[in-house]
Amino acid sequence: MPSHSEVLSLVAGEPVASIRPPAPDQVGLATLLHFEGELRRRTSVNELLYHFANETRQIVGYDQMFILRQSRIGEGFHVVVASSIAVVDRNAPLIQAIEAIISAAGAGTELDHAQDFAATDRSTDPAIAEYPFTAWRWQPLVDRQGIVFAGLLFARQEPMREGEGVRTERIAETLSHAWCALTGGKPVRKIGVLGRFGRRSIAIALIGIALFPVRLTAL
Repeated sequence: MPSHSEVLSLVAGEPVASIRPPAPDQVGLATLLHFEGELRRRTSVNELLYHFANETRQIVGYDQMFILRQSRIGEGFHVVVASSIAVVDRNAPLIQAIEAIISAAGAGTELDHAQDFAATDRSTDPAIAEYPFTAWRWQPLVDRQGIVFAGLLFARQEPMREGEGVRTERIAETLSHAWCALTGGKPVRKIGVLGRFGRRSIAIALIGIALFPVRLTAL
């Protein structure tokens, strides 16, 4: 089985924090409230997500966490943050495999509820076969209209227990609220794709610009 450092190299970048042992089954109310307070004190989305991905181990145990967000263009989900990784390389085989699995699930209605599954049951990608943490839990993040705009992917060696699932739902609600608050209620700002008429209009405009006479001067 690969070491933690080898696992991190599968994703991208250099590890910025050592992997801490999973949190115990019982988490005190004071710990949970303190964690939620820390989330609400983050001043940017990047800071919020990075803090969440690396500090949630004090609430629930996991070997690695990935935070995915709906694509700004078209459909699908993209990994925006991974625990213990400074910068996510979206060209890394593992990242691409994760995005493919989640995006495929998003084509149906599988992402609108929390679920546990084995990664190897969803993909035959070699990157998934080599990844040691194949017990995954998907926890959706919903906006104020109840629409799934992102999600948490917990990767572990063993599936989550019932008590841990309750905690993931609680902290996911807190993260969703903080994320929406920092973005004015629009956590994903979609970029429209031009239709046939729009592309034709741009083409005509470019042709018109190309035909516009321009005087040339020489020294």
